[in-house]
Amino acid sequence: MREPSPVEFVRRVPHPALSGVVSSLAGYRERGPGLRVQHESAALVVPLIVSFGRPFRIAFGRAPTEGDAQPSFLAGLHAGPVEIRSDGGAECLQIDFTPVGAHRFLGGLAGEVASRMVDIEDALGPAGRDLRRRLGEAETWDARFDIAEAFLLARTLPAARPEIAHLCAAVSRAGGAVSIAAIAADIGISRKHLAVLSARHLGVGPKTLARMVRFRRACVVAASGRAAWADVAAACGFADQAHLVREFHALAGATPTDWLDRIRGGAEALRAGETAD
Repeated sequence: MREPSPVEFVRRVPHPALSGVVSSLAGYRERGPGLRVQHESAALVVPLIVSFGRPFRIAFGRAPTEGDAQPSFLAGLHAGPVEIRSDGGAECLQIDFTPVGAHRFLGGLAGEVASRMVDIEDALGPAGRDLRRRLGEAETWDARFDIAEAFLLARTLPAARPEIAHLCAAVSRAGGAVSIAAIAADIGISRKHLAVLSARHLGVGPKTLARMVRFRRACVVAASGRAAWADVAAACGFADQAHLVREFHALAGATPTDWLDRIRGGAEALRAGETAD
């Protein structure tokens, strides 16, 4: 008889009206004691985590300690590895915003949470506290997803700044292999001005955003298992295999082979459809 999974994971495709704002809604529940270690590598999402169980311990670029416990929070874009630890008692609902969606949802202030984890009440005020209470009182994942979607749909989101929308769309179309100077020229502003806007409204500069997009594309190609690393590098716009290896060290905290072993062993999940826009 097959042993029951130690983790329950459910997902809902977001409401069509949230297209381009929310990339994923997911529920996560651990079903037994035991240390679990998960990794994330320069993800192109801004997650809002609403916790109902024991908090995760999370740190950027290092192993987390007990002092790194994070209950319900919002985390900004981070161009590097993240390590997540739990003890078997974690349970949460996760809303993944696209970079542009976070820019709109946070009123254009996503830059203030870059490489940070901010308590849900600090990020959303009383609305965050109320959301956490209502989600905690719901008895099923479907009910929780309904509450989360209603919360998101009820908010009037401003349109993205045209410069930010253009930047993200252009970088996504090119898979990160793009000239930032050319994008700035297309918009009609200086490269320096575009860098300031990107850092303020996304949390990372245009060059870093392009690196993250190119890296995520390489991750998808590599996880398919159909190409050698040199071919992955060539297909995804890296100068050569050595360049790809350096980027994996910087953005995943691992060699490409070690990263792939994490994916295959379940220590890291590869999200489908991550884009900058």
